[in-house]
Amino acid sequence: MTMNFESFQNKKSKKILILFSIEVFLIAFLLVFSIVNYHKILDNEADINEIQEYITNHGYEIKNIDTELDSNIINYLFATNSELNTGIHYIVVQNSASNFYHHIEKKLESYANGTFFKKWVSIFDYRYYAIETNLQYYVLAKKGNTILSIMGSSQNKNKINEIISDLKFNCPKNIYSIFEFIGIFILILIVTILWKIFVKAGRKGWLALIPFYNCYCLVKLIFNKGWYILFLIIPFVNFIFILMLSYQLARKFGKSNCFAIFSMLFPYITMQIIAFDDSIYRE
Repeated sequence: MTMNFESFQNKKSKKILILFSIEVFLIAFLLVFSIVNYHKILDNEADINEIQEYITNHGYEIKNIDTELDSNIINYLFATNSELNTGIHYIVVQNSASNFYHHIEKKLESYANGTFFKKWVSIFDYRYYAIETNLQYYVLAKKGNTILSIMGSSQNKNKINEIISDLKFNCPKNIYSIFEFIGIFILILIVTILWKIFVKAGRKGWLALIPFYNCYCLVKLIFNKGWYILFLIIPFVNFIFILMLSYQLARKFGKSNCFAIFSMLFPYITMQIIAFDDSIYRE
């Protein structure tokens, strides 16, 4: 009997160890991948002369700007194509271009007041923001201290995207893939953890598959009152409530005070331990 119990304990420990090993490997891989691709994304951009040559070869006319530019702007280029009804802004600033980027982003949103399709990407110091209305298509891309903004009609959407790609302001597809893979893995893991916790507490595991309702069930499981989930939508209160939630979850499964306090700091780790160890839920 003792041997069977020890074998059961070893299996549980091995599951948790394997799970943590996979997560550590993914985190290490993501860090290495980020370091390798950081300079690939930000340093692979054309200089102002190459931009001028490219847009003039594609039928764009460079316009002179009479208004005084911001002192932080190193290079500014504005060109239009009357046939395609498209305008291109190319801006290089000192240090970070974040302030300029967010300023233009807000302007684009004001232009597209009403119903529109929006796409937003943020990786490292790379930003990509696109808005599409029934008539217009706006793209705003940022790499390091350089901003590229293109505005045109929706029917020229493909040509605008082609310009973004030719000028190397599009994000490499492999970066999307790796982040999507890790995001899907984390989502599956969270659902699995909730499933295991619900089953250990005598509830139905498939409740973990229902968005929002799974949170309601978890809150009810811990506090015996599902309406407490409303505390999650109150600013500042929700932070305190999450700490209490993590602490009480550990106590509900018979964990010590030290473990429960550790849960408040690292709930993602302790929830995995609770889900896969031999702890027993206490009503």
